[in-house]
Amino acid sequence: MDILSIIKNKIGTICAKYINEEDEIEYLPIFYIAGSQTLPPPLEGKEEEEMLKLLDKAKKIVLAAKELNIDLKFNFNIANDAPTSYKDIIINKNELESLKDSIKELEKEFIIKKNEKSISDLTSFLSIKEEINGITTIISITNDYDISTLKQIVSALSNQLDNSFILLANQNKDDSVNFIAKSTSNRVDCGMIIKELSTSCKGNGGGSKVFAQGGGTDGTNIAALLINIKEKIKKLFPGYILVEMIMTDEAWFVVRNTPGVTGFIGSSGKGAKPFPLQPYEVDKILNDMGMSRLEVNTDLKEGTLVKVISGPFSGMEGKVDSVDKDNNKLIVLLDLFGQETSVEVEFSQIEKINA
Repeated sequence: MDILSIIKNKIGTICAKYINEEDEIEYLPIFYIAGSQTLPPPLEGKEEEEMLKLLDKAKKIVLAAKELNIDLKFNFNIANDAPTSYKDIIINKNELESLKDSIKELEKEFIIKKNEKSISDLTSFLSIKEEINGITTIISITNDYDISTLKQIVSALSNQLDNSFILLANQNKDDSVNFIAKSTSNRVDCGMIIKELSTSCKGNGGGSKVFAQGGGTDGTNIAALLINIKEKIKKLFPGYILVEMIMTDEAWFVVRNTPGVTGFIGSSGKGAKPFPLQPYEVDKILNDMGMSRLEVNTDLKEGTLVKVISGPFSGMEGKVDSVDKDNNKLIVLLDLFGQETSVEVEFSQIEKINA
């Protein structure tokens, strides 16, 4: 038995004889005694606090690794709920610097193993994929990944998913953030999205339409920013446009030669004109997009008083001169500079004036 244990037992027995249970003892005097054993000097307050914080940090790292089924070994004693006693701290006094290095190595090992696991096992990312506006989308917040690992993850995910958009926002310990995005959908522009996110986080970034990266110093509002990106994807204009038109050779030529148009859907190629969609097919497409056919006022006739509500003549009133229901257009007589003038407008641009 060491000298500390002997003194503790003897003093405890002696003090018990003089202290009644009913006595209120707020403070017992403390004496510094000498002995044959050489005791190390006690830790300073800052050293003791630093040691406890380091040991607690190590414990948290090991527990976090355990939750991810990652095996980490740590040589210092962190098994107890209270990691060290005062005696343990004194014993470890001369190893404080060694402990700091050990924590750094432990943290580095954890990050490396976590990154390796994330790259090899994409289950956690694939489990949150969702279809947004026809695009397989994965938008996720990660923690403490390096840029190289983020790139490998988005590439691996992109290789497994068709018509996809992958966006990872990595939060760092200093509240900064890194963004990585990759897309195989021609409807999502990674460069624009990353630039917007990075600017919102007091940083910069950009890239191409298919791949981009960036970051910022303020990542405190990442969740809200990512929700906003999801909403924008929901409202993306589709890669296909519905055109209501009379299929003449001239119209066929004009549409096909419009910049950005690759061709008509439903054409067999070699100059063959396409088959038009059936009304029920159009309704289904519009319904999937949360839209519907424009309902027009069919109660319009010659002499009806109307008001123009959009376009260059907005706010002016006049009378209907003629109605073209097939093309949803009509001729309205408006007073322009003191003269009654015929103007062509669409049904959607006017409203009926009730007498």
